[in-house]
Amino acid sequence: EFKLNSLNQPENGDQPEIAVNPTFIDFGTVRSNDGPVARTFNIESTGFANLNVDSIEIVGNEGMNFTIPNNPGAFVLPPGAAETITVVFEPEGPDGLWAQAVVNSDDPDHPQIPVDLIGEGAMPELMINPDPLNFGNTYVGCTKENLVTLTNVGNDTLEIYSVTEMGSPFYITSLDALPIVLEPAETS
Repeated sequence: EFKLNSLNQPENGDQPEIAVNPTFIDFGTVRSNDGPVARTFNIESTGFANLNVDSIEIVGNEGMNFTIPNNPGAFVLPPGAAETITVVFEPEGPDGLWAQAVVNSDDPDHPQIPVDLIGEGAMPELMINPDPLNFGNTYVGCTKENLVTLTNVGNDTLEIYSVTEMGSPFYITSLDALPIVLEPAETS
């Protein structure tokens, strides 16, 4: 006598199962004037029971650079169904930025699936040296000159279109022609 197992009822029964793809999103380098950049990942119900997604949240110290604009909150995916999630990267600072989008579900084997999010903000950043500018003691009726160095310590081109002086008793005596264009690490 032969006993056959049903292919419709796998060994794990009717447990929900989740698949998230991809689990790493690289937004590349985003310049300050590029605007936000959007990328997507998919959540799929690969089991034989409904998958309950409880939440999707952005975590990490640099998480404020990433958003899920149409976060669906809690939702249910029937077996074989999928949901596409859009993540937007809008860097608030220069250099590499990292966070995770964590998908929380009722998959007993994988209740939390992280999606690593990485991007680089390309922004100019002006450093004025010395800051503050100290003239020290100056006698009445005498003048004293000091030099100020402008350096782009950011990682994108910096353009200075105007420089304003405070007025009496402080005046700018010489200035490079405007606009002053400084590449990263360049000084004027």
